[in-house]
Amino acid sequence: MRERRGHDGSVIVPLDAASVQRAVAAIGERGIRAVAVGLLHADVDGAHEPRDRAALHEALPECEVSLSSEIDPQYREYERFSTTVVNAALAPIVRAYLGRVARGRGARSGCGRPIFVMRSDGGMAALKLASRRPATLIESGPASGVIGAAYLGRRCWDRERPLVRHGRTTAKAGTIFDGTPQVTPRSKRRGRRTAGAPSKGAGTRCAFPFVDLAEVSAGGGTIAWIDAAATLRVGPLSAGADPGPRPATARGEPADGDTTRTWCCCGA
Repeated sequence: MRERRGHDGSVIVPLDAASVQRAVAAIGERGIRAVAVGLLHADVDGAHEPRDRAALHEALPECEVSLSSEIDPQYREYERFSTTVVNAALAPIVRAYLGRVARGRGARSGCGRPIFVMRSDGGMAALKLASRRPATLIESGPASGVIGAAYLGRRCWDRERPLVRHGRTTAKAGTIFDGTPQVTPRSKRRGRRTAGAPSKGAGTRCAFPFVDLAEVSAGGGTIAWIDAAATLRVGPLSAGADPGPRPATARGEPADGDTTRTWCCCGA
């Protein structure tokens, strides 16, 4: 789509409606379910981005649309765009899951209290906000373990102590100083990080805060197996994790019902 704003938010090239319609048509033809909209200097004035969303929703009402001016309205477009892309990729999955949680809660318990979801920084978000910003939930499981350990530490132990969170797929290590879990302002998803600093290599920047944890080992349910070349492999599949990290693929992971390989569960 054709448009351009200056660094101060001034309009250099007005938003071209015809180019927006062409982009919307291309998205519809490809069957795309989620779209990230990121325009230059939208952190200063993001008025063009809601117009793009309106055009998308008019033609494709089921499409999930994430705007960089709403998801991460911060200076530096690369991190703003990449965070918005992560959010858009997760939106259909997380919204559907949280919708099932809300419906199930109402049908089974009759409880009328609001539902809150743990965020990656250890805080909580209301269900509707969590559905709109699923990128804030990526490390919510490990974060909840750290928050619980910090609480127990304040009541039972000293206030400074290392901790290990041992999950189904991954064991992670972190630190608590003066009773407070350490939080990093940003992370690189699908990449490794140490003390908040993403390592070199593949990964997508996500500019939301995360409880600072580093992967140190496989988790208690990680599957160890032997591939067709008789090589011992570990993960990424997990026994009992639902949903697991990812399904079996052509990369060589074991498939359900495969009797030619040896499976076992390994602990850290």
